[in-house]
This record gives sequence, structure tokens and C-alpha cells, in this order.
Amino acid sequence: TSGDLVACKLGKSLDLDGGDDYVSLTDYSRLSFATDDFTLSLWASTTSLTLNYFVSKYETTNDRWYARLDAGGRLQFYNMVAGTARIQMYPSTVVGLDSGQWGHIVFASDRDASNYIYKNGQALTLGTNVTYTSAVSPNIDFRLGSYNTDGFLGQLDEFRYAKKVFSPERIETEYN
Repeated sequence: TSGDLVACKLGKSLDLDGGDDYVSLTDYSRLSFATDDFTLSLWASTTSLTLNYFVSKYETTNDRWYARLDAGGRLQFYNMVAGTARIQMYPSTVVGLDSGQWGHIVFASDRDASNYIYKNGQALTLGTNVTYTSAVSPNIDFRLGSYNTDGFLGQLDEFRYAKKVFSPERIETEYN
């Protein structure tokens, strides 16, 4: 668990090597979604635009969640419990990060209604939007900049988690 602190837009960010650099919180129950609404928010910068993991919790391939850039370079949130997909968010078109530029990314789930992904203050149209109201998150280690054996190559900053869905106005304020 390492990573260098480097200068960024506002202060310092984590500079991660895509391998063994990440932040781990062991058995961190505060990031267990249970049945709550939630918002994950962060700033990221990378030149590696595919299979790059922002945050995750991983126990097995049947019990996990992650937020990442997928193999096609688009933003994605995915959760599986006991082998069943519970929450899935994908934009309808390939929307990811711009190479070498800072991007503000938000994943949010209103568990009774819908999911949302924002990039730089703008809501994205979702092509896959599955939400589930029962408990979804294993009570296992939380990682910033890693998923199982895969990591994040680039810089991460200002990670936030809340047990509520941020309003579009709050998301725009965070971005600006």
C-alpha cells in the first residue's frame, strides 16, 4: 500500500503505478452499501484509458464491486453479490477520461429509482442501468486505486463517499 503524493490542481494527489500502489482499508464496513443510496466522487488523471480501477471491494469473483474504466475505455460501476449482479452502470456511448487530463467522476445510486454517472459536472446517458434494493456490498477490504490484482495507473484525488445521492447542483459545484 503505497503511492507518491504529487502536485495536482489543488494541493496533492496520489500517484499510482498501476500495480502494487493503492490505499487499502481492511474490512472497512463504512463503505458497505447495504441497502443505502450512495455517491462515489473523485478526480482522476491517466493516460491508460482501459481497464483502470478507481475504487473497489473484492472478496471473490462472486462478491465484489468496483468503479473503473472498462476494456472499451468507458466509465463503469459494477456490483455482484453471491454471483448475482446487483448494481450496474454504463454510459450508452463510450465516455471515459481524456488522456492526461483531470476529470471529475461521480457514480451515484438511488436504490429505489435509478443510477447516475457524471463526468465533469454533466450527467451521462446510461445504456445499462440496473439497481437493486437488497444488500449489495460484502464487508471486505476497500481499495482506492486497485481491484484484486489490477490497479490504477495515474493520479487520484479528492475521493468522497456518501450514503445519499448528491444533487446535480452539488455535483456541479464540486466540479467547478
